[in-house]
Amino acid sequence: MSMMRSRTSQRPGGLKATMSKNTLLGMAHRKVPNRFLLVNLLTRRIRQLKDGARPLIQTENILSVDEIALQEIAEGKITPSGFSNA
Repeated sequence: MSMMRSRTSQRPGGLKATMSKNTLLGMAHRKVPNRFLLVNLLTRRIRQLKDGARPLIQTENILSVDEIALQEIAEGKITPSGFSNA
């Protein structure tokens, strides 16, 4: 039995839900269907967040940088076409 940490968050769009990383990953995969591109996008955004970039989402909970990056992609805040190398 897999024990995934779930959380409740209030999103700017008014959505309120309890989501696990698996749920966010499914949502992100629907936004970026190519899994290799999704992994690349996640990796680059995580690196940006670790280097001090500001999150594009507001959260009430303390999230790790990988959870923030995943949620940004799932909500459509980060897309492959709109992603910069900066």
